[in-house]
Amino acid sequence: GERPQNLDVLMHSPVSTASADQLIEGLKRELQEAHRREAATAEILNVISTCSTDLPRALAHIAVTAARLCDAYDATIHQLVADRLLLVAHYGSIASTGPIGRATLPLNRGVVGARAFLDRQVIQVSDLQASSDDYPEGNPQRACGAELEQLRTDECIHDRSS
Repeated sequence: GERPQNLDVLMHSPVSTASADQLIEGLKRELQEAHRREAATAEILNVISTCSTDLPRALAHIAVTAARLCDAYDATIHQLVADRLLLVAHYGSIASTGPIGRATLPLNRGVVGARAFLDRQVIQVSDLQASSDDYPEGNPQRACGAELEQLRTDECIHDRSS
């Protein structure tokens, strides 16, 4: 069969070649990111299955995995208790707001983690101090990191990442 004439023009055009290369690189990055998320999900499911009777250990491992997946150096997991968010796991060197199992955050939109919980959506903040207008109550002892807010025992969302 004969090759269409316009195919040669398309294949030899520097613009189309550059666009194709950019598209391929973009697709490779997306695939790598999907593999990272899939591996992290498998790791978390494995931890849950092996630590099913040790919830604090499972949550601590999930915090570590979340920080790694988000390229963050800190992560917390909070659980809704009454009208507050209770700290149930923490990973990283940034001081938390208090001890695990006792520290709480108010459930209002002035706190990043609480807003993520209330809006049920991901919120990314790279510099909390610079975002003081958006989050006036911030998270007093935290400048940035990754947070997970446990919406219910069976429903979680990812919050900030640095």
